[in-house]
Amino acid sequence: MILQGVLSDLPGPRRGTVDLGLCIVDNGRMMTDERSLREPTEAGAPRVLADEELDRIAAIAASVSGADAGVVALETPAGYALPGLYGLRESLATTREVTVEAAMTDAVVRTAAPQVVNDAEADENLARRGWAQYWGFRSYAGVPVRDVHGHVVGALSIMSREPRDFDNTTVARLTELAAVCSARVVAREILERLSTAERSASTVDRINRVLLTFSEGLGATATAQDVARVVTELASAQLDTAYSAVVVQVDGRFDAVEGSHLPEDLPMEYSELQPAADHPGPHSVADGQARFYPTRAELVQEYPHLSGHTSANVDGEVYLPFRVERADDAPLDGWLWLGWSDEHVTTPQTQRMKRAVTTYVARALERAELLAARAAVAYTLQSALLTKLPEVPGLELAARYIPASRGEQAGGDWYDAIHVHGATTLIIGDVVGHNIAAAAQMGNLRSMLRGFVADALEAPSRLLNRLDDANLRLSTRTMATAAVAQVTPPFVEGGPARVVWSSAGHLSPVVVGPEGDVKVLDGRSDLMLGVAPGATRADHEHVLEHGATMLLFTDGLVERRGRPMASSLLQLAEILSDLAQAPLEHLVADMVERMGAASERDDVAVLAVRLV
Repeated sequence: MILQGVLSDLPGPRRGTVDLGLCIVDNGRMMTDERSLREPTEAGAPRVLADEELDRIAAIAASVSGADAGVVALETPAGYALPGLYGLRESLATTREVTVEAAMTDAVVRTAAPQVVNDAEADENLARRGWAQYWGFRSYAGVPVRDVHGHVVGALSIMSREPRDFDNTTVARLTELAAVCSARVVAREILERLSTAERSASTVDRINRVLLTFSEGLGATATAQDVARVVTELASAQLDTAYSAVVVQVDGRFDAVEGSHLPEDLPMEYSELQPAADHPGPHSVADGQARFYPTRAELVQEYPHLSGHTSANVDGEVYLPFRVERADDAPLDGWLWLGWSDEHVTTPQTQRMKRAVTTYVARALERAELLAARAAVAYTLQSALLTKLPEVPGLELAARYIPASRGEQAGGDWYDAIHVHGATTLIIGDVVGHNIAAAAQMGNLRSMLRGFVADALEAPSRLLNRLDDANLRLSTRTMATAAVAQVTPPFVEGGPARVVWSSAGHLSPVVVGPEGDVKVLDGRSDLMLGVAPGATRADHEHVLEHGATMLLFTDGLVERRGRPMASSLLQLAEILSDLAQAPLEHLVADMVERMGAASERDDVAVLAVRLV
């Protein structure tokens, strides 16, 4: 059961109509929009239920006046409701409503004054004769009932089957009882106003919670696929949908970004549509108007040719168009489609809510487009800076760069290998940050260091000092860690190679022997780059045996939130020991995968050299 009516101060076809907050039922049926946003329906034929207090007043009025019946009649847009009655026939006691033409109350409401008919049969007024025939009474007395504003909204009436002389005393008693009726009307009206305000506030609060949930969920997305996934999850949880899709125009047709939540029986009827298709989706994009179909029948009524081409699992559905602006390309058009397995009735409030959700979807897609463009630029920049490894007799080289799993897919990690002046210089570095700016700063450091390596054969510590001096003098002050290792080929074939290395705040190289023994090279790490001029830097030496592999890497390979670095280094040692005999390319690829670097939020650079 629900409460429904029209308050006296609201516009309507008849002044003074009032809602008593009377309980009405609509054949036991309640239509719903979202699960959390229940909406009343005006469908069906509501039945007015009795008000016990007004029934009692009607009975008292009849009793004190010696009348056969009493009734409290209140004006409604359709006629008069009878929430209080006594002595009327069963049919009226059941329906509790009458038309304007059948109600003597209408004369009281129109004149705002008491009305008395002592004998309707003797009255020449045909309307009153019709009233007598309808009600089965001959005499009538009625006085006004007023609402909170003092407007006449109905009448308290008594009726007798025989002619009666209702005198002034009777009218005065009725007027006193009518005051009690008016007080009841005012009290119920105030309560209904409060109840309506509370329901309205509750509905607004629930809508705001739904919108906040979508805003937060979509705000955390980075790709179009993320957006489609979040829409599917939240539409089901918050809007009670059975199906949903984000549909965009790509390569001349409309396709779902992610089609797993389209109807199983006819998924292609909701995707893979041409812009000229006679279909509500493309039409909503063309005219910018959302389309709401409570039932499949209403959709087919507008699009008869779609009969048999809609899913048997979908009844109510909506199409909500959007446009995503793109800086360097044509706008991206599409729509948000939501489907329900049952009838889906919307209201102006919930329609506005769905349009707001669609706006959130469009902004999330716009952000995803921007991130994708930035990632492409960053990755192109990073890839251009990571040059091809040199071919050096007696050495085998392999490298990997793995972008962060989130963000712009590029950052400040880099590797480099240069064979010049009879030595192979290996470089690994990590600029603070994981974005285009970090990649650009990395490019500056990398270019300067390559120039110093090409200029002359110098110790790794000297190369790092020159790099840091230039970094600080040029006011770039890029903060970074780096390690430089020079490999000098063996003097005899099959002999060991000499490695000299230096670290500016970077992790030490790791060496794995051909038999699987793993060693982190000894030597302190000096001050990182970009902090202070004139830092003291040291060189360290290591003899690389034939068949051994030396690994340089950035911290993204081993650094995990909430996990000690020592545990990660131990895991790395176990993996390297297991892969010691693997081809170098396979060793690097398998090691990165087993360390789980591709799923982390930091980018990773790895450079490996093996003496062969």
